[in-house]
Amino acid sequence: MNGKIGLRTVALTTAVLTVGAVAPAFASTIPDFMKLGFPNIVASTTVQAGQSATLQYGGLTVNIPQGAFSQTVKFELLEGQLSNFVSSVPTGQTPVVDFAFKVVNVLTNQLVAKFNKPVVVSYSGHDVSVNSKYWNITPSGNYASNPIAPVISGSTLKHGNAAAAVGWVITAPATSVANTTQPVTGVPLADWLTVGAVLVVGGALLLATKRKEV
Repeated sequence: MNGKIGLRTVALTTAVLTVGAVAPAFASTIPDFMKLGFPNIVASTTVQAGQSATLQYGGLTVNIPQGAFSQTVKFELLEGQLSNFVSSVPTGQTPVVDFAFKVVNVLTNQLVAKFNKPVVVSYSGHDVSVNSKYWNITPSGNYASNPIAPVISGSTLKHGNAAAAVGWVITAPATSVANTTQPVTGVPLADWLTVGAVLVVGGALLLATKRKEV
Protein backbone atom coordinates (compact mmCIF):
# COMPACT_ATOMS: atom_id res chain seq x y z
CA MET A 1 0.00 0.00 0.00
CA ASN A 2 2.83 2.36 1.00
CA GLY A 3 4.57 1.49 -2.27
CA LYS A 4 1.55 2.62 -4.30
CA ILE A 5 1.31 5.88 -2.34
CA GLY A 6 5.01 6.48 -2.92
CA LEU A 7 4.66 5.95 -6.66
CA ARG A 8 1.70 8.33 -6.82
CA THR A 9 3.67 10.96 -4.89
CA VAL A 10 6.62 10.65 -7.26
CA ALA A 11 4.35 10.86 -10.30
CA LEU A 12 2.57 13.92 -8.94
CA THR A 13 5.85 15.63 -8.07
CA THR A 14 7.23 14.89 -11.54
CA ALA A 15 4.11 16.35 -13.17
CA VAL A 16 4.34 19.55 -11.10
CA LEU A 17 8.03 19.97 -11.92
CA THR A 18 7.33 19.40 -15.61
CA VAL A 19 4.61 22.04 -15.66
CA GLY A 20 6.88 24.42 -13.76
CA ALA A 21 9.67 23.89 -16.27
CA VAL A 22 7.44 24.38 -19.31
CA ALA A 23 5.63 27.51 -18.04
CA PRO A 24 8.67 29.84 -17.92
CA ALA A 25 9.73 28.73 -21.41
CA PHE A 26 6.25 29.52 -22.74
CA ALA A 27 6.04 32.82 -20.88
CA SER A 28 9.43 33.92 -22.26
CA THR A 29 8.10 33.68 -25.81
CA ILE A 30 6.77 37.21 -26.15
CA PRO A 31 5.70 38.17 -29.68
CA ASP A 32 7.26 41.22 -31.32
CA PHE A 33 4.38 42.55 -33.40
CA MET A 34 6.67 44.83 -35.40
CA LYS A 35 7.67 41.59 -37.13
CA LEU A 36 4.14 40.16 -37.16
CA GLY A 37 2.05 42.47 -39.30
CA PHE A 38 2.33 45.77 -37.40
CA PRO A 39 5.66 47.25 -38.59
CA ASN A 40 4.94 50.97 -38.16
CA ILE A 41 5.55 52.89 -34.92
CA VAL A 42 2.90 55.63 -34.92
CA ALA A 43 3.28 56.83 -31.32
CA SER A 44 5.80 56.23 -28.56
CA THR A 45 6.52 57.32 -25.00
CA THR A 46 8.65 56.39 -22.01
CA VAL A 47 6.54 55.45 -19.01
CA GLN A 48 8.30 55.92 -15.68
CA ALA A 49 7.79 53.21 -13.07
CA GLY A 50 4.37 53.57 -11.46
CA GLN A 51 3.41 56.58 -13.56
CA SER A 52 0.60 57.17 -16.07
CA ALA A 53 0.87 58.21 -19.70
CA THR A 54 -1.23 58.82 -22.80
CA LEU A 55 -0.55 58.20 -26.48
CA GLN A 56 -2.68 59.44 -29.35
CA TYR A 57 -2.73 58.73 -33.06
CA GLY A 58 -5.61 59.61 -35.35
CA GLY A 59 -8.80 58.37 -33.71
CA LEU A 60 -6.87 56.14 -31.30
CA THR A 61 -6.09 57.11 -27.72
CA VAL A 62 -4.10 54.83 -25.38
CA ASN A 63 -4.45 55.55 -21.65
CA ILE A 64 -1.81 53.91 -19.45
CA PRO A 65 -2.91 54.08 -15.80
CA GLN A 66 -0.67 54.64 -12.79
CA GLY A 67 0.85 51.38 -11.62
CA ALA A 68 0.53 49.59 -14.95
CA PHE A 69 4.30 49.07 -14.93
CA SER A 70 6.55 48.59 -11.90
CA GLN A 71 9.65 49.40 -13.97
CA THR A 72 10.33 52.11 -16.55
CA VAL A 73 9.30 50.98 -20.03
CA LYS A 74 9.27 52.26 -23.58
CA PHE A 75 5.71 51.93 -24.84
CA GLU A 76 5.14 51.93 -28.61
CA LEU A 77 1.84 51.98 -30.47
CA LEU A 78 2.14 49.99 -33.69
CA GLU A 79 0.07 49.98 -36.86
CA GLY A 80 -0.10 47.61 -39.82
CA GLN A 81 -1.38 47.96 -43.37
CA LEU A 82 -5.17 47.85 -42.93
CA SER A 83 -5.66 46.16 -46.31
CA ASN A 84 -3.68 43.18 -45.03
CA PHE A 85 -6.52 42.41 -42.61
CA VAL A 86 -9.26 42.34 -45.24
CA SER A 87 -8.86 38.85 -46.72
CA SER A 88 -9.31 37.03 -43.40
CA VAL A 89 -11.87 39.32 -41.79
CA PRO A 90 -14.93 37.47 -40.42
CA THR A 91 -17.94 37.35 -42.71
CA GLY A 92 -20.06 40.50 -42.74
CA GLN A 93 -17.34 42.68 -41.22
CA THR A 94 -14.84 45.19 -42.59
CA PRO A 95 -11.69 46.34 -40.76
CA VAL A 96 -11.70 49.96 -39.59
CA VAL A 97 -8.44 50.29 -37.64
CA ASP A 98 -5.63 47.98 -36.55
CA PHE A 99 -2.99 48.35 -33.83
CA ALA A 100 -0.66 46.52 -31.47
CA PHE A 101 1.66 47.31 -28.55
CA LYS A 102 5.39 46.87 -28.15
CA VAL A 103 6.56 47.38 -24.59
CA VAL A 104 10.26 47.19 -23.70
CA ASN A 105 11.81 47.25 -20.23
CA VAL A 106 14.32 50.12 -20.41
CA LEU A 107 16.65 48.52 -17.86
CA THR A 108 16.82 45.00 -19.33
CA ASN A 109 15.82 45.78 -22.95
CA GLN A 110 13.42 42.82 -22.75
CA LEU A 111 9.88 42.75 -24.12
CA VAL A 112 7.12 43.05 -21.53
CA ALA A 113 4.09 40.83 -22.07
CA LYS A 114 1.79 41.49 -19.09
CA PHE A 115 0.68 44.71 -17.42
CA ASN A 116 -0.18 45.23 -13.76
CA LYS A 117 -3.30 47.15 -14.78
CA PRO A 118 -5.24 47.14 -18.07
CA VAL A 119 -4.21 49.74 -20.63
CA VAL A 120 -7.39 51.31 -22.01
CA VAL A 121 -7.70 51.96 -25.73
CA SER A 122 -10.41 54.21 -27.13
CA TYR A 123 -11.19 54.72 -30.80
CA SER A 124 -13.47 57.46 -32.10
CA GLY A 125 -14.72 57.60 -35.67
CA HIS A 126 -17.82 57.94 -37.82
CA ASP A 127 -17.61 54.22 -38.59
CA VAL A 128 -18.09 53.21 -34.93
CA SER A 129 -21.56 51.97 -33.99
CA VAL A 130 -23.20 49.57 -31.55
CA ASN A 131 -22.46 46.84 -34.10
CA SER A 132 -18.70 47.43 -34.10
CA LYS A 133 -16.54 44.52 -32.93
CA TYR A 134 -13.16 44.24 -31.20
CA TRP A 135 -10.98 41.36 -32.40
CA ASN A 136 -7.71 39.84 -31.26
CA ILE A 137 -5.10 39.25 -33.96
CA THR A 138 -2.92 36.27 -33.09
CA PRO A 139 0.82 36.18 -33.83
CA SER A 140 -0.03 34.01 -36.85
CA GLY A 141 -2.25 36.81 -38.20
CA ASN A 142 -5.64 35.20 -37.57
CA TYR A 143 -8.75 36.87 -36.18
CA ALA A 144 -9.87 35.56 -32.78
CA SER A 145 -12.95 36.64 -30.88
CA ASN A 146 -12.16 38.75 -27.81
CA PRO A 147 -14.05 37.30 -24.82
CA ILE A 148 -14.74 40.77 -23.40
CA ALA A 149 -17.12 43.00 -25.34
CA PRO A 150 -16.05 46.61 -25.90
CA VAL A 151 -17.86 49.56 -24.34
CA ILE A 152 -19.44 51.66 -27.10
CA SER A 153 -20.88 55.11 -26.54
CA GLY A 154 -21.93 57.07 -29.60
CA SER A 155 -19.00 57.06 -32.02
CA THR A 156 -16.41 55.96 -29.43
CA LEU A 157 -15.34 52.41 -28.61
CA LYS A 158 -13.29 51.53 -25.50
CA HIS A 159 -11.55 48.34 -24.42
CA GLY A 160 -8.98 47.41 -21.78
CA ASN A 161 -5.91 45.30 -22.55
CA ALA A 162 -3.82 43.71 -19.80
CA ALA A 163 -1.16 42.20 -22.06
CA ALA A 164 0.70 42.61 -25.35
CA ALA A 165 0.30 39.00 -26.45
CA VAL A 166 -1.96 39.78 -29.43
CA GLY A 167 -2.70 42.64 -31.82
CA TRP A 168 -6.17 44.07 -32.39
CA VAL A 169 -8.54 45.08 -35.17
CA ILE A 170 -11.79 47.01 -34.77
CA THR A 171 -14.38 46.18 -37.41
CA ALA A 172 -17.69 47.59 -38.60
CA PRO A 173 -20.50 45.83 -40.48
CA ALA A 174 -19.67 45.54 -44.18
CA THR A 175 -21.69 47.87 -46.44
CA SER A 176 -23.53 46.35 -49.38
CA VAL A 177 -22.09 47.41 -52.74
CA ALA A 178 -25.60 48.03 -54.03
CA ASN A 179 -26.04 50.88 -51.56
CA THR A 180 -22.62 52.49 -51.74
CA THR A 181 -23.88 55.55 -53.63
CA GLN A 182 -26.62 56.30 -51.10
CA PRO A 183 -24.44 57.90 -48.34
CA VAL A 184 -22.50 60.00 -50.84
CA THR A 185 -25.24 61.42 -53.03
CA GLY A 186 -28.36 60.86 -50.97
CA VAL A 187 -29.98 59.51 -54.15
CA PRO A 188 -29.92 55.89 -55.35
CA LEU A 189 -27.89 55.21 -58.49
CA ALA A 190 -30.98 54.19 -60.48
CA ASP A 191 -32.58 57.59 -59.85
CA TRP A 192 -29.47 59.39 -61.04
CA LEU A 193 -29.45 57.34 -64.23
CA THR A 194 -33.11 58.22 -64.85
CA VAL A 195 -32.44 61.93 -64.34
CA GLY A 196 -29.44 61.70 -66.66
CA ALA A 197 -31.47 60.05 -69.40
CA VAL A 198 -34.17 62.74 -69.17
CA LEU A 199 -31.54 65.48 -69.45
CA VAL A 200 -29.97 63.84 -72.50
CA VAL A 201 -33.32 63.48 -74.28
CA GLY A 202 -34.31 67.05 -73.38
CA GLY A 203 -31.03 68.37 -74.72
CA ALA A 204 -31.45 66.51 -77.99
CA LEU A 205 -34.97 67.91 -78.51
CA LEU A 206 -33.81 71.45 -77.79
CA LEU A 207 -30.97 71.13 -80.28
CA ALA A 208 -33.34 69.78 -82.96
CA THR A 209 -35.77 72.69 -82.39
CA LYS A 210 -33.00 75.28 -82.78
CA ARG A 211 -31.86 73.71 -86.02
CA LYS A 212 -35.39 73.94 -87.46
CA GLU A 213 -35.62 77.61 -86.50
CA VAL A 214 -32.38 78.33 -88.34
